[in-house]
Amino acid sequence: NPSMPSNVIRDIQSSGLFEKRIPCDVYIVMSTRDELIPREWVLRFAMFQEATVKFIEDDHKISKNLDRLPNIILTFLN
Repeated sequence: NPSMPSNVIRDIQSSGLFEKRIPCDVYIVMSTRDELIPREWVLRFAMFQEATVKFIEDDHKISKNLDRLPNIILTFLN
């Protein structure tokens, strides 16, 4: 994606993210219309880490749901 910074592209392609499990619970808020982060990468990462994923109908900036973001995050903790 030409609009994605090169360091982000490098980091998400790092095989290290899929070689070692993060030693804690992992929670991801995934926007269904994210124009920057590839959906396949998020799902692959989530499955490898056995993460909990919350899908929201929004863009990368979570512009429609930004005011709801604290409550969305709290759903992971309850």
